[in-house]
Amino acid sequence: MDWTLALAAFVLGLVLGYVIHTLIVRDDTGKDQQKRAEQAVLELSQYKQSVTDLHQEQGRELAALAAQLEKVNRQWHEASDFLQIQESDLPRPPASLPDDETGKA
Repeated sequence: MDWTLALAAFVLGLVLGYVIHTLIVRDDTGKDQQKRAEQAVLELSQYKQSVTDLHQEQGRELAALAAQLEKVNRQWHEASDFLQIQESDLPRPPASLPDDETGKA
């Protein structure tokens, strides 16, 4: 009867060892998953910050570009007003040209 108790204790030890081992492995897996989740959250927040910084930088660059385009547009209009020929400044052609000046023989 001693060997049956020893065998039962051995089997019970195996079962308890398996159960405890499974619980420990699950706990380590849970901790590992939690670390990976925290790492993913950290990477996501860093990505969001980099996207925000990029949008702010692009906004500043677009504002500078708009200011430069406004300056070019203003200069363009000033130059066109300056260079515009007034109708009163145009030379008037003579009423009739003689035949020898028109190139007809």
